Amino acid sequence: MSQNFRLDKAGYINRDKKISFKFNGKKYFGYEGDTLASALLANGIHLVGRSFKYHRPRGFVGAGVDEPNAHVQLYSEAKTEPNAIATTVELVEGLVATSQNCWPSVSFDFGAINNLLNKFFPAGFYYKTFMWPKNFWYKIYEPIIRKAAGLGIAPLKPDPDRYEHKFEYCDILVAGSGPSGLASALSAAKNGARVILAEDKPRFGGSLLTDEVTIGNKKGKDWADETIEQLKSMPNVMFYWAGDGPYRDKILPNLEKYDNFKWLGALEYPDKVREYLNEIDVYALVSGIDMSPLTLQEAQLMKKPVVATNVGGIPELMKDGETGFLIEKNNPEELLDKLSLLFSNLEKAKEMGKNGKEFVKNNFNWDKICNDFLDHLKKHNIGDI
Repeated sequence: MSQNFRLDKAGYINRDKKISFKFNGKKYFGYEGDTLASALLANGIHLVGRSFKYHRPRGFVGAGVDEPNAHVQLYSEAKTEPNAIATTVELVEGLVATSQNCWPSVSFDFGAINNLLNKFFPAGFYYKTFMWPKNFWYKIYEPIIRKAAGLGIAPLKPDPDRYEHKFEYCDILVAGSGPSGLASALSAAKNGARVILAEDKPRFGGSLLTDEVTIGNKKGKDWADETIEQLKSMPNVMFYWAGDGPYRDKILPNLEKYDNFKWLGALEYPDKVREYLNEIDVYALVSGIDMSPLTLQEAQLMKKPVVATNVGGIPELMKDGETGFLIEKNNPEELLDKLSLLFSNLEKAKEMGKNGKEFVKNNFNWDKICNDFLDHLKKHNIGDI
């Protein structure tokens, strides 16, 4: 199928990767990076819906969340999603969308008869017309008006999919990644703040992706790309120190000068310990001597990759290279190297976190401990077992 309405070179799509989708029962194709709206326009589809009351034909007007007409229904049954804005729906393989507020189809809609009767349906007519008899409103008038209200159909069954949620913490939340948002996020990050840059579109850059502007002798898009890469390269690491002891007064003055350091003091166990273990991304146990630190097992049970010094009983409580990394004590360079490795490879960190939970569950449950103890007694002929 040809796409005579698509430009040959411009845009942010990957023309090497085709994506098939359906709209109103007919199959089309677009490219990676398309929105549903851009893919429909490229295929010559301009009629996407009907107006709220008179059911007049409607096409695209906006380019983002401001689009008033192209509200569509996605998928069907339990997975259906009503009132999705086509200009913000990212095209994915197998996407299914249908027009709303029309029957039997968007091109031939019986509701368009309202347009012929528009003189009898002025603005607000229903507030004055459907007042008598009083009991007709809930049983007759309201159901009919709501059905013709132009909104999508909500799912009647529970969504079978599961969605991940994550609680994030930051010093500054920047909404929007246009020139102001990018500049603010970069400035805050350079000053040590934990920054979340939030964008409702698939790409960062905001208006710089479409407007012909110059910033610092650079094209707006090029400046945006460079700024985004700078933000990505920043570690954005926050260090928490939990605990207390006689060396606090010697250590704290040296650490509190850093903006990304926070001393938590002695945490209440177990609630506060779990709260902060849940928040962190990596658990580092930098100890000069430690026989069997329980916190290392707790962190691994919460799927946190660990970095710990190779002292005492620590090597027996984790698997180097699988649940985290062992480092030599008094070696800050190696510590930073392993932390940087985990922060730069989130998939690796996530995999180590999962491995850690399985490692602790399989090796430190009561059945395993008791069986190991009994085997030890048998091996040394201790007691009558």
